[in-house]
Amino acid sequence: RTLCVEHGGKIASPQVIRKVTLSSAFAQFSDHWSPRVAGEVNDMHIKLAKIQGDFIWHHHETEDELFLVTKGTLRMKIRDPAQEGKERVEVVREGEFIVIPAKVEHCPTCEV
Repeated sequence: RTLCVEHGGKIASPQVIRKVTLSSAFAQFSDHWSPRVAGEVNDMHIKLAKIQGDFIWHHHETEDELFLVTKGTLRMKIRDPAQEGKERVEVVREGEFIVIPAKVEHCPTCEV
């Protein structure tokens, strides 16, 4: 099946509609901290990543970031701007997600 998307009165090239099974998509790679694009929504990418250990403290200037945990437990360290940059930790378990707003410093970590 295909979907034709209309932009400004013109028909865009057809797009393939496909279903993604998360377990199959995750099985296609084994490296950590190397996100893979699994799909697109409007002008955003849906990325899958396997994580282990600590990442680095960072922020994104213009985009929010969503972390949906499908396996294991994520500890998200956050320098909360609402608390003058005081560090706090949110624990995100399987079936939960957290959205980190643009410009908020964060450091995802996962203990094995």
